[in-house]
Amino acid sequence: MTLGATASTPIESALTAQDTTPGAAVRDEARPIDRADPPATITDIKQAIQAGLLIDVTPAAQQLGITFPITITKPLWETGITAHQTITDEDTARRLRDVLMAFRLRLSSLVTVTPLLDFPALLAVPPGTIPQPISLVALIQPDKEHQATATLLLPNEVASTIIPMN
Repeated sequence: MTLGATASTPIESALTAQDTTPGAAVRDEARPIDRADPPATITDIKQAIQAGLLIDVTPAAQQLGITFPITITKPLWETGITAHQTITDEDTARRLRDVLMAFRLRLSSLVTVTPLLDFPALLAVPPGTIPQPISLVALIQPDKEHQATATLLLPNEVASTIIPMN
């Protein structure tokens, strides 16, 4: 699969999420590049995590009572969780906990869970420093090992993740 091509799975579509929309996450040039370019084809969540496209936050989610695997897309991680180079590990953990708790509270308010779920979270997104309500999205999919798995992402990443069923 080449960048810009239509993805056949939600995981493969993360490769096409190189968004140029105003306000989209932009790599901080001061941060070192810690991963090589992702492989041309990503077929499962483990490969997406290894390629650096998804961040596994399952241990933090389990501390909040979430019983299935949770990942966060790299753009959401860089924009909403580790928003600044100077952010401390404690602040990163607190921001992650806030997003996961917002997701958990939204889940607990539902009678029926849909595969695509929006939820609000309070985040200070650069260049701002004051937390603002931000709409986030969870893509919930069946999983072979667990009842489900969820990927949390920014709203502007949804179009590249959802594939029309025509």
